[in-house]
Amino acid sequence: MIQTAEFESVLKNTLLSNELDMPGLESRHLLKGHKGERKNKYSVLWIFKSQEALQELFGIEEKPKRGPVNFVNFEDNILSKFLDRSADKIVFTDYWELGSTKSHHHDSVQDRKVT
Repeated sequence: MIQTAEFESVLKNTLLSNELDMPGLESRHLLKGHKGERKNKYSVLWIFKSQEALQELFGIEEKPKRGPVNFVNFEDNILSKFLDRSADKIVFTDYWELGSTKSHHHDSVQDRKVT
């Protein structure tokens, strides 16, 4: 069972630091569901500059990569303390952004459901 306050504090501190900076990563967001199917569950949304930047770091569907060293260290040494499975078994979805109301367009978004 995740200790909510500790989990949120550790993830916020890590995600807001430069420890997880990666080439092509424009922003990262810690999200908590407040209603619906994923109420009280967490997800981290990673916004990448382009599909190419995301693929360079994490590979393609047919040949995935775990990611850069700082990301693997985060999953293995920080996030794994809160998971009920190994970090490399996190459910994720990569999205292509088809449209946005923002003036700056992002090609690729990755959603990693951590709980």
